[in-house]
Amino acid sequence: MAAYLPLDLLSNVLVQGRVSLGGLCQLSCVSKHWHKATSLAMGHSSFRSLSLCVDVGEHSSPLRRLVGLEELDLCGRDASEFLSKLSSLSCCSTLTTLSVEGVGGHVDEAGILMCGRLRTLGLRSCAIGNRQIVLLASTLCRSLESVDLSKTEVGDDGVMMMSLMLNLRELSLRECRISDVALDSMAQSSRNLEVLDLSKCKGSLTDGGVRSICGGCGKLRTLVLSWCGQVTLGCIGDMSRLSKLESLIAAGLPCSSFPALECFSSLTQLDMSVTRPFWQISDAVVSSLPTSLQTLRLVGCGISDVGVVSLAARMPALTSLDLTGTRVSDRGVSAISMGCPHLLVLRLNSCSS
Repeated sequence: MAAYLPLDLLSNVLVQGRVSLGGLCQLSCVSKHWHKATSLAMGHSSFRSLSLCVDVGEHSSPLRRLVGLEELDLCGRDASEFLSKLSSLSCCSTLTTLSVEGVGGHVDEAGILMCGRLRTLGLRSCAIGNRQIVLLASTLCRSLESVDLSKTEVGDDGVMMMSLMLNLRELSLRECRISDVALDSMAQSSRNLEVLDLSKCKGSLTDGGVRSICGGCGKLRTLVLSWCGQVTLGCIGDMSRLSKLESLIAAGLPCSSFPALECFSSLTQLDMSVTRPFWQISDAVVSSLPTSLQTLRLVGCGISDVGVVSLAARMPALTSLDLTGTRVSDRGVSAISMGCPHLLVLRLNSCSS
């Protein structure tokens, strides 16, 4: 016979401020009492964050009385049904963060539209398109600051409507089908954008669109371009206006010549792994990298000991270095150990030497 957690103990677990019922309810010792425990926990003001990853039928009833919830994370086969009931929950007016993932069916935006205080909205891998984005952008334009539309059906029209979100600071369009038209529009309206993820975009995105973003979004701190459409490493040479850029992720981009990066004095994270075609980082190339780097990934980039020795001498602030699949030998590793005293992570998988 299964042993069950005492009701008072389970209630105390639920009111600690952050809890994942999706994980708890899969435990046989919890599932029997979770309804009663949740009911007891509803009155605690510290109950602010909730993650639901199981069937809605097991959760919706007691959650109707939940007051003061600020963060809600949904996933699972019935997440779309839960969204349709969101407007009937007491917490609808207090939610500031809503994350929904993997909803394959219709996404009912009516419940989301009722959350007037939302600052962060994630709809990763959901069946949502331009029509829903038009409604969300026009209704929540004043409050939204962070939006994740990764792996959705949103295209140029939807992205262009996001120009209404004047306070937008973070946007992920990973694996969306967009073109330069969308980025041209964003460059003119999203002046406060600080984080932009365009990795694996499937549309006709080119260096021209990235140049537009660099020219119009001068507050960008993080830019992710890995495996992005027709974008090449050449566009990096046009990023001189991004004086606040701290993180540049540009893995898997075609490269005819290595761009100069020494002008990015604020850059602390750089990923230029697996560029195409295969190229070798020479000593001269390393000398063009900013000395401010703390995290550097050069996976499969053909760097040899000569380049690594120069790298170690110029970047004493490095805390993480990934040289997987390169030609580094013991000599290079020795130089790193001497020149990078703050290094915490060093990856040398599949190094030929």
